[in-house]
Amino acid sequence: MCEKIKILIYTKIPGGEYENNKENTLFADRTVYLTKLNLTGLNEMYEYSKLPVFYKYYEYRPHKTINNTKEYILLLQDRINNGYHGGECMYWFIRLKSTGKVIGSIGLVAVDFKRKSAEVGLGISPEYWGKGHIFEALWILLKYCFDELELERISALTRSDNISVIRLFE
Repeated sequence: MCEKIKILIYTKIPGGEYENNKENTLFADRTVYLTKLNLTGLNEMYEYSKLPVFYKYYEYRPHKTINNTKEYILLLQDRINNGYHGGECMYWFIRLKSTGKVIGSIGLVAVDFKRKSAEVGLGISPEYWGKGHIFEALWILLKYCFDELELERISALTRSDNISVIRLFE
């Protein structure tokens, strides 16, 4: 059973395949949907990855070139293929339902199916802060984690002064 659930993290999009099945997904009454993270979102990810304000609470620096963003996406894909923080790993783009534009990313790292636990990480373009999109994306991901992956514990790390994210997870 664990192997069957483990396969879901690599094959199923949280909430369903919105672009191919708009009526029968969790996204029907949401403003965002998720897609697999790949180079198709490179330009849009670079738009917000070059902004210093985006990195206010991260240990990374803004991307100086689009190639920096490409290297980051490739790093995330390497984590997907090889695991990260001692467990399975998967990342998705957060896209606006109205336009399909990439506005952020969300992921699971250190997924341990035996312990039924994972850690979530996320980031969203500052242009979309405070509009509820990240809350919707997190809700979709948590529903997927508990209902489909059968996880029991989800954790997240942030800086103690990142009040918005602390409130989001509360």
